[in-house]
Amino acid sequence: MFNLIDDPWISVLTKDGEKKLGLLDIFKEADSIKAISGNALDKIAITRLLVCISQAAIGVPKNKSEWEKCKSKIQKISTVYLKKWHDSFFLYGNKAFLQLPKMNIKTILTDKIIIEYASGNNHTVYDHNAGISRNYPESDLAMALLKTQLFSYGGRNGSVWDVQKSNSMSGALLNSTLVTLLLGEDILSTIHLNMATMEIMEGIPVGKPVWEDIPNDPKCPKADILKKSYLGNLIPLTRGIKLMSENKSLVMYSDGISGYCPLYRDPMASTYTDKKGGRHYRSVPLTKHVWKDLVSILSIKDIGDGQGAYTLNNIDISTPNFNLWVGGIACDKSKIKDIVEWSYIIPSGCLESDQLRDYQVEIDYASDVEKALRESLYEMGENKKSELISTFWNQIENFSFGLFQKIIECHANKNNNSDAWRDSWRRRCRAISINCFKNSYQTQTGGGIMNYAKGLRVLSKKLNKIGGKNDN
Repeated sequence: MFNLIDDPWISVLTKDGEKKLGLLDIFKEADSIKAISGNALDKIAITRLLVCISQAAIGVPKNKSEWEKCKSKIQKISTVYLKKWHDSFFLYGNKAFLQLPKMNIKTILTDKIIIEYASGNNHTVYDHNAGISRNYPESDLAMALLKTQLFSYGGRNGSVWDVQKSNSMSGALLNSTLVTLLLGEDILSTIHLNMATMEIMEGIPVGKPVWEDIPNDPKCPKADILKKSYLGNLIPLTRGIKLMSENKSLVMYSDGISGYCPLYRDPMASTYTDKKGGRHYRSVPLTKHVWKDLVSILSIKDIGDGQGAYTLNNIDISTPNFNLWVGGIACDKSKIKDIVEWSYIIPSGCLESDQLRDYQVEIDYASDVEKALRESLYEMGENKKSELISTFWNQIENFSFGLFQKIIECHANKNNNSDAWRDSWRRRCRAISINCFKNSYQTQTGGGIMNYAKGLRVLSKKLNKIGGKNDN
């Protein structure tokens, strides 16, 4: 019978190429495996699972000093842990992984738990073969089971608890949440970088993984502990699922622990504060360039309206740089919009508050220039405003990380004369806006030349008002 510990189901990148491994082999080879393969959801789900197993096995370090010493223990102790809990990682049976032992509801197509596929009214950006019964490899079912618990969208589901009919349920824990991962040189380093400490969890109970003690009732003490604990939220039980070994095209599916909502800050998520002072997880952006939000994504302390993932505290700012990965699934209610990811090599010095504040000032300046460009295009009546604005930001992005480095160098050298790099950045922002505007002229007919001239005057006036000589 398929077991997630022994059987291959996780795609990884090695020096010999891509291959699939089970959990036990991944931990045995963690120091030689380069990275997790697959899309953004695969990377988030597997990283969280590996971290959850590691921290269940070796515990949660008290502080950064203890965290630094625990890396050498991860492989050995985690493999011992997996052997101990081997029976809880079967894909089928009464103790099946992330599944409820008893369910008495009607079956549905297995497509329901394949996030990337469509089934019936489910929306997807990848598949339109809806309503067709498909048999999936068990390796795919294992991955789908894990991702459903983390990313499934909202909707009306059947009741599994024999309490009452379930109402419409909100999305799972990481549905539409922008997730931050720190990537190391190998999977072992990645696991270590994304581990939490008691120091950064601010008193949140550690708890234990759901597979160690699955609750029987949504109101029982076990369920309450899962809602509030670190390990119970790393890999949650947000959906009631039962895979049927006799028919892989069908699955029992319902709500999970009713009202599942973390009562703490997820260590891998960044937050923002709304105008009323409410704190929220930052959502996956679809139209906005994520690097424009890097200040809130990278802020260890509150800067502006946001704060980054707690795991950023693991970064050693004395090292030259680190690999930042952000991504997730963007949903609108029960409709999947996209699955996205970004990866950046970030100078470690930018985690200092002063550097981030300087960077934010310059991003705000670029936003003011964009506003001027947008208003001038409006005056001209240009019907491709969104396309030109997108071009503006794409060109800005090409040199935005050079800005980070300049800011860090300026602070490191204690050079208070920052006019040179600041003026260079601002001149380039203005020049790009003017070039984008002039490119719109190619779409103008003779009757539009007057509007073009008017729009150019508006842009020049607004750029001068923002500050800096107009670089025509």
